[in-house]
Amino acid sequence: MSEDKITFLDKLIYFGGNLGIRPPLKDYVDLEEFVTEATNHMQIDSRTTQTFFNWLHRYSPFLSPSKLRRILQGQEYNPKWLGQFLLIIENHPLNSQNWEILKPLCKKSTRFTFVLHQEKYLKTHAYILKFCPELKFRVEGYNHTLADLKAYLKKHKKFSSLYQIAKATFNPRNRINHEFKMQAYLRG
Repeated sequence: MSEDKITFLDKLIYFGGNLGIRPPLKDYVDLEEFVTEATNHMQIDSRTTQTFFNWLHRYSPFLSPSKLRRILQGQEYNPKWLGQFLLIIENHPLNSQNWEILKPLCKKSTRFTFVLHQEKYLKTHAYILKFCPELKFRVEGYNHTLADLKAYLKKHKKFSSLYQIAKATFNPRNRINHEFKMQAYLRG
C-alpha cells in the first residue's frame, strides 16, 4: 500500500476499527486531524459510522478540543457531523475538557442513532495501544504536545527540523521546541 494513498478507512482500521486487517501505517497520523476528516466520511455506510462513533466514545477523553478547533478552522469539514461528534463526546463520563469551544463550528442536525458496542466495532484496547503510538502516549498520560512529539519520533527516527514536526502534528512550534528540549534535558 502506498503511503500517499491512505484512505479514511485505512486510518480507522489503524486506530482500532474492526473493519478488516491492514498493515500498520508507517507515517504519523494526527488524532484531531483524523476526527476532522471523519466528519466528511460518515455517510460511507452504517458500520463505518458506528465504528467511528464507538472509537470516539472510547478515546474522546484523550483528544484536545483546542487543537481540534485549530485544525477545523483550517480544513474542510462537515459541521452537522461535528455536532453529532460533540453529543457523543459530551456524554462520555470521563470528559471534563472544554468542548463548548467547538459549538460555534457546529450545525444542528437530527440525532443519529449511536449503538455502544465496542467489542463488535473495535479491536481490543491492548491491541490498539500496541500498534498505535498516537493513542498509546496519550493514554499513558502525556500532554497532547508531548504525546504527539513522541509518536512522531517513534515513526520518524530521522527528521530535519522541529518545525517539520510542529507542522505535521498541528502543534505550535514553540511548544514542540519546549517539549523536545525538556525530553533532551531529562535524558541527561
